Amino acid sequence: MHEHPDRVIVFLTDAKLEVSLPDGTSRVVERKAGTAESTPPTRHAIKNLADAPFEAVEIELLADTKAAPRGDAAAEDPKHAQLLFETERVRVLRTVVASGDAAPMHGHGERVTVILSGGRMRTTGEDGRAQENDMAGGDVAIGAPTRHAAANVGTTPHDAITVELKPAR
Repeated sequence: MHEHPDRVIVFLTDAKLEVSLPDGTSRVVERKAGTAESTPPTRHAIKNLADAPFEAVEIELLADTKAAPRGDAAAEDPKHAQLLFETERVRVLRTVVASGDAAPMHGHGERVTVILSGGRMRTTGEDGRAQENDMAGGDVAIGAPTRHAAANVGTTPHDAITVELKPAR
């Protein structure tokens, strides 16, 4: 048995898990690679029922942010950014940018980004400065609120889930 606070889980691989609770009950849960979910504080034990290891990134929501978002990527770039779900504490987006495609200037709040499939991305800030980064599936980045444009200058699709923290009300 172990405990978690509020959290968001991003599954990097398919998972079939037996989840056991302190009261002795258990249930089987199955998740697909590339999905994300929010869970309340919990105490449980996990057993992997699959033939292969599973991988997930767990973002534990330990503290609230005071930082205001610098925009709304889903509203400013609906072609690439889709709002998957929203809670009182987070907004979770999935962004897919094909090789050779570009996302216009858009904003984010304080965030954790989990790369599902990467490549080479060029981001350009409001000040016009650009930087290129190589990203691979499973990479995780933490970022402050920002506004930027992004171009996929690599040969593979860029696919990422971003968990943006919402300021405490």
